Amino acid sequence: MNLKQQFPKFLHFSRLDSTNQKLYQLAEDGIDDWTVVWCDSQTKGKGYGSNIWKSDDCKNITCSFLLRKPLDLAQEIFVLNMWISLQIVAFLSKWQIEAKVKWPNDIMVNNKKIAGILIENKIKGNKTKFSVVGVGLNVYQKEFSNKVNATSIINENHTFNIEIQELIELFVTELHQNFSLKNSVEI
Repeated sequence: MNLKQQFPKFLHFSRLDSTNQKLYQLAEDGIDDWTVVWCDSQTKGKGYGSNIWKSDDCKNITCSFLLRKPLDLAQEIFVLNMWISLQIVAFLSKWQIEAKVKWPNDIMVNNKKIAGILIENKIKGNKTKFSVVGVGLNVYQKEFSNKVNATSIINENHTFNIEIQELIELFVTELHQNFSLKNSVEI
């Protein structure tokens, strides 16, 4: 499937500080809903709080997508986080990877982190103006720093063999097709 036909914009960069940061800037300039930014190398990937998402170049998914749906701060922001977490778990199950959510934003396999989520919102009143949803998913990286308890798709399924760009297309297409916060999680 060609995302350029389905989405207003699908933007690939070889190197970025952060896909969330780049997409947030583009969102401020008015870029369209469901625009996706992904890169081969992310030098200052953001994690939860002050954490940094480190990723080997060209081996993992580092992407962000834009949602312009106004979300209620009291209920729907948390539901968005739950929805994306459960979507990643379901996506990984296609390759016989049993993942679990470690709330609020980590996806774990056998007590090792395989993915992380970072949602940044532009707020107006009691609703979001837009949300930038960043996802880091370890795909082909086999070794991690001793300080990090992490794994990847290839470490969990040695026969996995899908190119990063194709995997991003599959992932984002499924998210787009399945997007419905009210039907995914009870509020």
